[in-house]
Amino acid sequence: MIRHLYHSRRGGSVVELLVVFSIGSIVVSILLVSVASSRASARRVECTNNLRQVCLALSQFESAFGHLPSMGHFVENDRRRKFSIPKHTRLSGIWKILPYLDHTELSEAAKRYPLVHSVDTIPFSAIGPRRETSVSTLLCPADSADGGNNIRFCAGSQPFASEIASSNLRSEDEGAFGGSGLRLSQVRGGLSHTAAISERIIGSGYASGTMITHGDVWAANIRGGTIKSELDATLLHEIGVELAASPPRQFIGVAGRNWAYAGKAFTLYDHIARPNENIVAIVQGTHSNPFGSYLGMVSATSLHPGGVNIGRLDGAIEFVSEEVDLTVFRRLGSIGK
Repeated sequence: MIRHLYHSRRGGSVVELLVVFSIGSIVVSILLVSVASSRASARRVECTNNLRQVCLALSQFESAFGHLPSMGHFVENDRRRKFSIPKHTRLSGIWKILPYLDHTELSEAAKRYPLVHSVDTIPFSAIGPRRETSVSTLLCPADSADGGNNIRFCAGSQPFASEIASSNLRSEDEGAFGGSGLRLSQVRGGLSHTAAISERIIGSGYASGTMITHGDVWAANIRGGTIKSELDATLLHEIGVELAASPPRQFIGVAGRNWAYAGKAFTLYDHIARPNENIVAIVQGTHSNPFGSYLGMVSATSLHPGGVNIGRLDGAIEFVSEEVDLTVFRRLGSIGK
């Protein structure tokens, strides 16, 4: 009887072991996907909070001075004349809102030592904070870049911005930061229907090779020749889509890697293309000197699955799908007609 009981015991079969391993693998896979999704959600929430802080800083600046800060090279003509800096400067307007982001010292440093013309005549190393100083509020945690700015300021839904504001080429589709010192009373489309800021992936850091179209920018002489009189959002969008089929081998890899520089290559963006669209960003200029260019097409992009975060002039933050209707998206980028 005892021998019979011993012989009735047996180990698990190979099939049973395989079933157990399969179930375990499925459970682990589900857990990994869940963890990755949770991390992506956390990064998106943090990015949203950063945009909200910048929108609040813009609101505080507007309350203090009666207009939004210009992101170009215009001299501010407010009564207090606080922003009396050289007109021909490559310095972006981000320094004006830094005090509202707890970076007063860095703001004062940028104000005293603007980036004049195409040469840094007075390096920021002459003072304490440097222009390369990272401002965490301007970054998206989903991007692996260690400095610069993911947050961009809306120039509008057309190729032209403040550099040629006096030209008859300037369309009515101006953005909140497509000109100098916009007053909120000038926003005809309504604050809750007008984009103020969004995000863009920071450039690869390289000048040639494989172009990262969602971050790098291509420089070209789009101002010259007959194209100047014909250039509009539709034409530039078509050119960008064609270039994306075979991206240029030379490009501006430092795009977005310095918050201090003005222009579409560094601190502005537009609503000419959909978010995350496979398109080559283009700015007027050369790859060795793309600084301060306000002519071109630089779209909103992000590493958030499915779209980008956008902050509106009323301070609300929304996630805009990359499948958004292009006409609707362009209207969002305009202050209204």
